[in-house]
Amino acid sequence: MGLRALATDALDQSRINNAAAHLTIGLAGERLWLEGATNGQVDRRIAPQTFLAHYAAALDAPDCPPFVKRAVETRSATVRGQLRAEGVSGGEIDALFVGAGLVQEQGGKTNAEVMRLLNALQESGADIG
Repeated sequence: MGLRALATDALDQSRINNAAAHLTIGLAGERLWLEGATNGQVDRRIAPQTFLAHYAAALDAPDCPPFVKRAVETRSATVRGQLRAEGVSGGEIDALFVGAGLVQEQGGKTNAEVMRLLNALQESGADIG
């Protein structure tokens, strides 16, 4: 439904809130991802990059309301916690979020130099864990 909403907005110039549509798609994807972590076996139906990219798109939308920002912050913290519980290193988690377009902020501003370095390390294949 979220993908249909985005397509409708692009085609019809309707009043669909793109941020909310991306948030909805992200939440559905996260649910599919979490369903794969049952009984200690990780069998994912969806990669986290997929739904994290929708969370990033929600934040980047020009019509992003405050509730979407809060929801993405909350869900991002939950995803980070789940990944840590599964034994994923902090560096790998950061690289995953950077790759999806979700960056850490300090005082409301992105630390561009840190993000540039993380991207360079990720591209080089270095172990940043």
